[in-house]
Amino acid sequence: MNRFRLRLMGPVYSVALLISMAACQLDDKEWQADAASQPSLPEQVRLLEWLVDASDFDQYMGINLLTGEQFRQLEHSDWHLAFRRYQEVGLSGGLLGGKFPVRAAIASPQLHFYDAQNQQLDGHFLNAQAASYAHLLDPSQYQLDALQLKGEQSKQLIGQQDQWSLAVEGQAGYRTGLDRAWVISSGQGRDLYALWFAEQAVKPLSDGALELSFMVQQSSREQSAVRFNSKPQRVSIQIQPGQEQGFNLVSASWVGDANNWHVKVKLSEQSELSLALNGGSSGPGRVKAQGPYSQQELAELDASGMYSMGFLADGLDNAFTQWPRFAYLQQHGHQMLPNYRTYYLDLANEQQFLLQITDYYHPITGASGHLSLRVAVLPSL
Repeated sequence: MNRFRLRLMGPVYSVALLISMAACQLDDKEWQADAASQPSLPEQVRLLEWLVDASDFDQYMGINLLTGEQFRQLEHSDWHLAFRRYQEVGLSGGLLGGKFPVRAAIASPQLHFYDAQNQQLDGHFLNAQAASYAHLLDPSQYQLDALQLKGEQSKQLIGQQDQWSLAVEGQAGYRTGLDRAWVISSGQGRDLYALWFAEQAVKPLSDGALELSFMVQQSSREQSAVRFNSKPQRVSIQIQPGQEQGFNLVSASWVGDANNWHVKVKLSEQSELSLALNGGSSGPGRVKAQGPYSQQELAELDASGMYSMGFLADGLDNAFTQWPRFAYLQQHGHQMLPNYRTYYLDLANEQQFLLQITDYYHPITGASGHLSLRVAVLPSL
């Protein structure tokens, strides 16, 4: 596929293009329709194409799939999907805000792009053409009412108590820490912190309160290598149902609901404990982590000093994040290429769409993070 040219679907459909104000201005003569890419869709299906500037590493760009209008301010805006660089997509009505409750499901998972171990097949990505997958926007191929539409939830790296602890048999409310550790980047300087849960991780108190205990170990640097050779510190907090408390890794202190937290402990009304990181979908900070590791794996990582790659923030959990749209081809020019997965979207039970993301690069400049969307607006149910 020529990444420097957007292939339109032809004049028989209503085709629209919107370019973010941050993108360069394009001359209409630079756009050329490709008749071969026209899918055979029912007449009542309206086809739109949009170009979204998702090049920012931190901020999402929201887009209204019907009008193409784009938004940086998401809280109360009229967007349906929001995109951020690489693989991140948010649904309106979810964790990023938005006026419309949007639900989504995977319609065509394109499993032939991957082998039995779910490893990408580079040849399939290199040889795929957008025109060859336009027919997947035909709603007659699917039993749409059988697809499991879902909204959006938070996907926390450390997360719920079952991810890091185990109930103690015969001792109600007590939980012991599993052999799992996370390496956390505070987003402040280059220091890293290892966090794991104490042998007696959770102890019940009166009136439904719990005491949580975990271990924190600060890194040190030996030349360019990172080492965890300081003495681990035991950290404990007593917390009531419905309460949350933030912990600052740098000062090794609890900061309540102030903004300078790195790890936040939450106890639900149902007595479920969880830990969130201040970043991504859980907070405004830049805290990221990698793991979990066993203590042996952590020691091996420590010995190698390899902590520079693989840090992630708490993220969004929806059909788009569960079914990524691109593959990174390191051995083939470090390209991000699409798999043409097709998604089914429902907007407040009033409007439905089928959607593909067909390119990661700006069709004229080749700049990365500029997503080409192909949207089939379906007849109202």
